[in-house]
Amino acid sequence: MILLLLAACGAPSPVPPPTTSTPAVACGELPDVSWDAWGNGFFRTYCTACHSSANVAQRGGAPIGVDFDTRAAVEARASDVRRVVLEQGTMPVGGGVFPDDLLLLEVFLSCGLSD
Repeated sequence: MILLLLAACGAPSPVPPPTTSTPAVACGELPDVSWDAWGNGFFRTYCTACHSSANVAQRGGAPIGVDFDTRAAVEARASDVRRVVLEQGTMPVGGGVFPDDLLLLEVFLSCGLSD
């Protein structure tokens, strides 16, 4: 398990950007993707192996201070998350985000941070 997490923080590999688009319906009509219901689990699954304030030694190249273990930290960098995960597809390193989770991330960034 540890090796798998460390491998995820290794050198980037080309990953095609996902094809997501902002949902064309009101946020209230979408799945509950608040921080507590969805966001926290997503960022813990895909991001905090490298991007955690508790992790100062094995960050896999993630800059100190670029952490995603709190809602406030994610909210402060929401545009960066959108760019590197949804638009460029360069994070997480090595890919591996399920397509359904990419769609829900789009909903979370558009609606889930507003609750």
